[in-house]
Amino acid sequence: MEIVIVTKNGKGKRLPLKEFIIQNRGGRGSSCISLNSDNYVVAAVPVFKDSSILVVGSPNSICIPASEIIVQSKISSGVEIIENSKVTSAIVI
Repeated sequence: MEIVIVTKNGKGKRLPLKEFIIQNRGGRGSSCISLNSDNYVVAAVPVFKDSSILVVGSPNSICIPASEIIVQSKISSGVEIIENSKVTSAIVI
């Protein structure tokens, strides 16, 4: 299983679930994407390799296979998956 992370500015990436460790009480969290001041995470959805992602934006939306979103490390900022749109949500279909 993997997690797809999508930001407001249309960037996204896939991460293997094993990169996230379970923390006990007092854990400090984990960074999963590099952001700047005008960007934030809109969705983080669990996917399997044969899943598709519907990315809803304004004015454009896109439906793409999860396998087409590049697997990257937790410190990267992601790649552009939808152009010229402000993303409002992303769901697995």
